[in-house]
Amino acid sequence: MSMFTGPLVLEEITPGRLWQLRSAIFYEAGAEGSGCVITVPVGFETDGATMPAPLRLVLAVWGTYGRAAALHDYGYSLLRAGTPHPLMPTRHAVDDEFFAAMRACGTSLWLARLMWAAVRLFGASDARPQS
Repeated sequence: MSMFTGPLVLEEITPGRLWQLRSAIFYEAGAEGSGCVITVPVGFETDGATMPAPLRLVLAVWGTYGRAAALHDYGYSLLRAGTPHPLMPTRHAVDDEFFAAMRACGTSLWLARLMWAAVRLFGASDARPQS
């Protein structure tokens, strides 16, 4: 099963909107010991779980899915830059890894499915390369 090693350590950059990783996140995809590691580097900036303001009344930007959200943002940032991670070469692969990462963090199945569906429906514009 996929897993994260180490805690999520953030510094708020823009109040309530943007955070910067103060320590790297290491995510091992697939089975334990697979050696398939995605590293989100120190200094990477994330907005956590991106969601419309009304939904923030019900769900927190940072929850059990916090590390998964940072991983997802990182995957999309690599796609935009035209340098996708080999383990997440497409938007669909980034979204699917987000789901697996949420489950690895202990996010409930129903919430992980809901958040995965949201990024599949609304995440397309975030993953396009910038011109």
